[in-house]
Amino acid sequence: MKTYVMYVIHFVLLQLTTITMLGMMLFEEIPWTLLGSCLASNIAYYFVLQTFPFIQLTSPAFISSLGKFFHLIILQNDVTA
Repeated sequence: MKTYVMYVIHFVLLQLTTITMLGMMLFEEIPWTLLGSCLASNIAYYFVLQTFPFIQLTSPAFISSLGKFFHLIILQNDVTA
């Protein structure tokens, strides 16, 4: 079960969203900073998922993913305001 869940998370959530964001960088008028931040988040989440389903709260990957999460919340508030 763990390998199937890891496959789904890795393929669907990380690879497809990364490919989608790269396509948006090429063909859409979305700010590069927003897409770059999303790509950086995907990289951080990839490293967090290496120890799935266990999360090490003090690992650099987890701390960076939290930082990227809060950064995205700030960017979303700036875009919608």
